[in-house]
Amino acid sequence: MDDQARPAAHHDLRRDPDARARSRVERRKVDFKGKGSRELGYLELYKLPGEAGKAKYLVKTEHTRWYAEVLASIAEQVEQDLGSVVKAP
Repeated sequence: MDDQARPAAHHDLRRDPDARARSRVERRKVDFKGKGSRELGYLELYKLPGEAGKAKYLVKTEHTRWYAEVLASIAEQVEQDLGSVVKAP
Protein backbone atom coordinates (compact mmCIF):
# COMPACT_ATOMS: atom_id res chain seq x y z
CA MET A 1 0.00 0.00 0.00
CA ASP A 2 1.00 3.57 -0.61
CA ASP A 3 2.36 5.49 2.42
CA GLN A 4 -0.66 7.81 2.20
CA ALA A 5 -3.02 4.84 2.49
CA ARG A 6 -1.54 3.64 5.76
CA PRO A 7 -4.24 2.10 8.00
CA ALA A 8 -5.64 4.24 10.81
CA ALA A 9 -7.14 1.25 12.67
CA HIS A 10 -7.84 -2.45 12.15
CA HIS A 11 -11.27 -4.12 12.29
CA ASP A 12 -12.59 -7.66 12.49
CA LEU A 13 -15.88 -7.37 10.60
CA ARG A 14 -16.91 -10.85 11.71
CA ARG A 15 -16.86 -9.80 15.36
CA ASP A 16 -17.98 -6.18 15.00
CA PRO A 17 -21.73 -6.11 15.81
CA ASP A 18 -22.07 -2.57 14.43
CA ALA A 19 -20.55 -3.59 11.08
CA ARG A 20 -22.69 -6.73 10.82
CA ALA A 21 -25.85 -4.76 11.59
CA ARG A 22 -25.23 -2.26 8.82
CA SER A 23 -27.26 -3.24 5.80
CA ARG A 24 -25.75 -0.72 3.40
CA VAL A 25 -22.17 -1.87 2.91
CA GLU A 26 -20.66 -1.19 -0.51
CA ARG A 27 -17.78 -3.38 -1.66
CA ARG A 28 -15.39 -2.92 -4.56
CA LYS A 29 -12.67 -5.42 -5.41
CA VAL A 30 -9.85 -4.88 -7.87
CA ASP A 31 -7.53 -7.69 -8.95
CA PHE A 32 -4.16 -6.52 -10.24
CA LYS A 33 -2.63 -8.67 -12.98
CA GLY A 34 0.69 -8.57 -14.79
CA LYS A 35 1.96 -10.10 -18.00
CA GLY A 36 0.36 -13.39 -18.89
CA SER A 37 -2.45 -12.81 -16.37
CA ARG A 38 0.02 -13.29 -13.50
CA GLU A 39 -1.70 -12.22 -10.28
CA LEU A 40 0.02 -9.28 -8.60
CA GLY A 41 -2.45 -8.69 -5.79
CA TYR A 42 -5.87 -7.28 -4.95
CA LEU A 43 -7.58 -4.46 -3.12
CA GLU A 44 -11.00 -4.70 -1.48
CA LEU A 45 -12.57 -1.36 -0.58
CA TYR A 46 -15.56 -1.30 1.78
CA LYS A 47 -17.70 1.77 2.31
CA LEU A 48 -19.78 1.69 5.49
CA PRO A 49 -22.21 4.27 6.83
CA GLY A 50 -20.42 6.28 9.48
CA GLU A 51 -21.28 8.85 12.08
CA ALA A 52 -22.86 12.19 11.13
CA GLY A 53 -23.50 10.98 7.58
CA LYS A 54 -19.81 10.57 6.75
CA ALA A 55 -18.72 7.27 5.25
CA LYS A 56 -16.18 5.01 6.92
CA TYR A 57 -13.77 3.17 4.59
CA LEU A 58 -12.05 -0.15 5.19
CA VAL A 59 -9.55 -1.90 2.93
CA LYS A 60 -8.13 -5.37 2.71
CA THR A 61 -5.25 -6.49 0.50
CA GLU A 62 -3.12 -9.57 0.09
CA HIS A 63 -0.78 -7.98 2.67
CA THR A 64 -3.33 -7.30 5.41
CA ARG A 65 -4.76 -9.87 7.76
CA TRP A 66 -7.59 -7.66 9.07
CA TYR A 67 -9.73 -4.98 7.51
CA ALA A 68 -7.99 -1.65 7.96
CA GLU A 69 -9.64 1.73 8.25
CA VAL A 70 -8.13 4.34 5.93
CA LEU A 71 -8.57 8.07 5.58
CA ALA A 72 -11.77 8.97 3.76
CA SER A 73 -9.93 11.35 1.41
CA ILE A 74 -7.65 8.54 0.14
CA ALA A 75 -10.50 6.03 -0.18
CA GLU A 76 -12.69 8.54 -2.02
CA GLN A 77 -9.85 9.17 -4.47
CA VAL A 78 -9.58 5.41 -5.14
CA GLU A 79 -13.36 5.20 -5.53
CA GLN A 80 -13.35 8.05 -8.09
CA ASP A 81 -10.44 6.54 -10.00
CA LEU A 82 -12.21 3.18 -10.18
CA GLY A 83 -15.33 4.85 -11.53
CA SER A 84 -13.38 6.38 -14.40
CA VAL A 85 -11.59 3.15 -15.33
CA VAL A 86 -14.05 0.35 -14.57
CA LYS A 87 -17.63 0.06 -15.77
CA ALA A 88 -20.06 -0.88 -12.99
CA PRO A 89 -22.00 -4.15 -13.52
